[in-house]
Amino acid sequence: MSNILTDIVGCTCSILTKDDYMGQLEGEVLAVDDAWIKVRHTDRRGNPNLRILRIETITQIEVLRQPGKEPATV
Repeated sequence: MSNILTDIVGCTCSILTKDDYMGQLEGEVLAVDDAWIKVRHTDRRGNPNLRILRIETITQIEVLRQPGKEPATV
């Protein structure tokens, strides 16, 4: 497993996938293994959801916030 992905566990991220259904997802990365990533996010209606995505479907991950750190300002 890539240490790069294990380093983002606990971070709030924007995840872009190849899948047209999912598209982009913003949430907290809860766990990562060799093939899967588990993300907690809030849907458009404000309901909490848990998604488990195949790593091979992810095209980009942007770290928005790290635990214990303030979000970056532009």
